[in-house]
Amino acid sequence: MSAEKSDKYGGIARFFHWAIAAMIVLQFVLAKLYEWAEADGERVRQIALIANHKSVGMTVLILAALRLAWRWSKGVPKLPKAMPAW
Repeated sequence: MSAEKSDKYGGIARFFHWAIAAMIVLQFVLAKLYEWAEADGERVRQIALIANHKSVGMTVLILAALRLAWRWSKGVPKLPKAMPAW
């Protein structure tokens, strides 16, 4: 771990956080589009959407693992002085 802790998360940690958050929102959009394609009977579109849904899900899993590894190697920022220890 790093000997010197900063007061906030670095750019890479923030990138991992927001990239994962955006992809989770995308997962909901893809799922809703899949439901609409299913209601319309568009089988080819369903297959494409579910393939994209799976790819984004695997990307989220990989990014989450990388984020955890990054956090483990870099540590977390110091807590604010006004925050109680508990």
